[in-house]
Amino acid sequence: MEDVLDKNVYVKERYLRVLVGAVGIAGVLLTDWVPAWIAIAAIYPLCTAMVEWDPLYGLVSFFDRKRPESIHREVYRLIGRPPTTQFHL
Repeated sequence: MEDVLDKNVYVKERYLRVLVGAVGIAGVLLTDWVPAWIAIAAIYPLCTAMVEWDPLYGLVSFFDRKRPESIHREVYRLIGRPPTTQFHL
């Protein structure tokens, strides 16, 4: 079973992320007309390429693969408590 923290950024996408991040940072450093927030935004694809994991992909895949009725079971599995069939208020 695939874990949420498994690698989810693969080789081709890593190269693309490094390219996009490097172009963003180089654009800010080499020209005056590119806004500085582009360099800050370019840090995200560079970091996710380095660690080979994107937290947004992990979040989307976690909720995409789970049916609504089984999400509470996954939470209980993560915290180590067995799921109950009845909820007490």
